[in-house]
Amino acid sequence: MFAALAAILMVFVMIAGVVAFFSIVNTLFMAITERKREIGVLQAIGATRGYIAALFAAEAGAIGFLGGLIGFVFGLLLCWIGNIYAAGKWGHILGVSDLFVTPLWLLPLMLLATTLVGALAGVYPAWRASRLDPVVALRYE
Repeated sequence: MFAALAAILMVFVMIAGVVAFFSIVNTLFMAITERKREIGVLQAIGATRGYIAALFAAEAGAIGFLGGLIGFVFGLLLCWIGNIYAAGKWGHILGVSDLFVTPLWLLPLMLLATTLVGALAGVYPAWRASRLDPVVALRYE
C-alpha cells in the first residue's frame, strides 16, 4: 500500500518538475523578448556570447533556487497548519501528534534539484539570447 502511495507521489513530483521546467523556459523567453535591446547594448559594448548565455543561465538557476526555497517554506507552513488541525480532530483517536512530517535533510537536496532544473531550463533560452544579432537587437522596439 505504501509503495503504491510512494509511486503516485513520485508521479506528481515528476509532473510538477516538468511544469516548473517549461514555466522557467517560458519566463526566460519572455525576459529575452523584453530585454532584447539591453542584450544588444551588452553585445555592442563588448559582452561575449558566453557572458550573455551565463547571465541568463544564472538567472534561471536563481529562479529555480528561490522557487524551491519558497515552496519548501510554504510546505513547512502547510504541514504545521495541518498538524494543528489533525491534532484537534484525529490526534486523540490515532494517538499521534504529527501526521505531516517534513525532514529537514530534504532541504539541501530539494534546493539542489530545483536549482538544477532551473539551470537546465535556462540552457536553450540562454543560448538563444547569446545568438541575437546586436544590430537587430538595438533596432528592436
